[in-house]
Amino acid sequence: MDLSTSHRVIKTRAPRCEALDNPEIRMEIEVLYTVNGLSLESIVEQVNKEYGLNATKSQYRDRLVKWGCRKRLNHREYQLVHKKVDARKRRGKESNILIKGVVEVSDAKLKRWESRNITFTDRILSNAHVYADDC
Repeated sequence: MDLSTSHRVIKTRAPRCEALDNPEIRMEIEVLYTVNGLSLESIVEQVNKEYGLNATKSQYRDRLVKWGCRKRLNHREYQLVHKKVDARKRRGKESNILIKGVVEVSDAKLKRWESRNITFTDRILSNAHVYADDC
């Protein structure tokens, strides 16, 4: 076996992009991600082009996680939201669900979560509470 012909690929890390921590750039990234709902790829392309950066997608993703920017609720949060919305429905009130006061969770998303995670028995018991309150 000839060792001179074997090729070894050396991976290099992307250079750090400290400019992402600039408050102006950070605010724009957060708005594009949470309010405008753009995909991460679109944000990378747009912000890199506008500010002359060379940051990678993973650098943007890491910053969003570090800043606590999210578009979705986790399972535990959906459970809490479902409990509160259900209680408000029983009192005849409507609810709007916001993540950090910015991103609205649609009724369709909540209903889809309920259909996947709330058992038929739990739904019947929940409706039984409504009927018991009416009597």
